[in-house]
Amino acid sequence: MQTTTPKKIILHLKALYIRGIIPGSMKIIAAQNIIQTIHGRPATALLVFGILYYLSYFNYGLDLDDEGLLLIGAQSILHGDWPVADFFSYPPISYFLLAGFYKVFGDGVLSERILLLLLLLANAQLVFWISRQFLNGAWKLLPAFTYILAPGPWYKLFFISAIIWSTSALILYIYNPSLRRAFLLGLTTSIALLTRHQAGIIALILSFLAGR
Repeated sequence: MQTTTPKKIILHLKALYIRGIIPGSMKIIAAQNIIQTIHGRPATALLVFGILYYLSYFNYGLDLDDEGLLLIGAQSILHGDWPVADFFSYPPISYFLLAGFYKVFGDGVLSERILLLLLLLANAQLVFWISRQFLNGAWKLLPAFTYILAPGPWYKLFFISAIIWSTSALILYIYNPSLRRAFLLGLTTSIALLTRHQAGIIALILSFLAGR
């Protein structure tokens, strides 16, 4: 397996860059379909809107400091190295997740962007589910649309993802406590700790307060 270097990543990214992925006519038709769908199937509308919006800047460039660390870290795992022990890293979940994705779809920037795109779309659906528990009418769509429009740097989404997952599990547990939901809450909290320590601490505090 060839070693991925920052120079190769940049060259690969340039090769992937295609202007006008979605023709203008398709954007207009898609926008009309979203407007028609938004009242009947808002989750589907959010999904379609998210896909179109994210594809519009899918090849947005490369940050060698943070995104490069994620790419090279996942590549290093495929070569038998371990986060922290063998190379500098954040908590390990993101690297192992991307390395597993590499195993299935091949390594490189394209695979990483597809993984991040899927996480963004899943997070938007969870944000919509959370907002439905507290908001009514069109207001329940606002948080999800805001998240889709301003997700922040894609390679930094693991922190907010861990918060969204653990918050969803916490709401499920509060509404109807059960052993299975307590296990789910513990699992998402553990994942948060292994994704970003700060996210895990937040999830632990919220879980503790919910159990009182």
